[in-house]
Amino acid sequence: IDELTRAAAAIAAGDYERPLPEVESEPLRRLGRALQRMKDSLAAAIARAESERRLTATVFERLPDGLVIVDDRLHVLEANESFCRMIGVPAPAGRALYDLLRLRSLFELFEKTVRSREVSQLTVRLADEVVWEVLVLPLPPGSRAAAVGVLRDVTRLERTEAMRRTFVADVSHELRTPIASIGAAAE
Repeated sequence: IDELTRAAAAIAAGDYERPLPEVESEPLRRLGRALQRMKDSLAAAIARAESERRLTATVFERLPDGLVIVDDRLHVLEANESFCRMIGVPAPAGRALYDLLRLRSLFELFEKTVRSREVSQLTVRLADEVVWEVLVLPLPPGSRAAAVGVLRDVTRLERTEAMRRTFVADVSHELRTPIASIGAAAE
């Protein structure tokens, strides 16, 4: 019983490699088999959880958009590399969001979402004609995180759209002149 107790304590401490002792008594053998099943089940559950954690971390880091997770006091719990590049801070975890974001409107967007528990969205124009679309989603109550923010840099898209509008305006202006001349000559 003492050997099985020590083995159970080792399993509880996370030592899943330690073999269970062999016992001769039938009731203790049943207890030993139950402990072995428990140990195998815990080891498999931990392996699955670790695999899921690695997958989540990989997806989190590989996203091209900036992702930030904040608590109810608006302190950064986690942020991906894209978010760090966008705000220019290498390690924002643990810091207040107010200190990291240059625009008050961005901070207020996060604050509004945490307070109202509703999705908020904003398009922000920064210096150097940089444009971000920011979406802040509330997370379910009871977790340590209160909201997740997605920051998408749409600067290239905005520039392309501006060039398209300019092109269409120029083409329509350039076509009006010859069409007016043809119309006048036809009259």
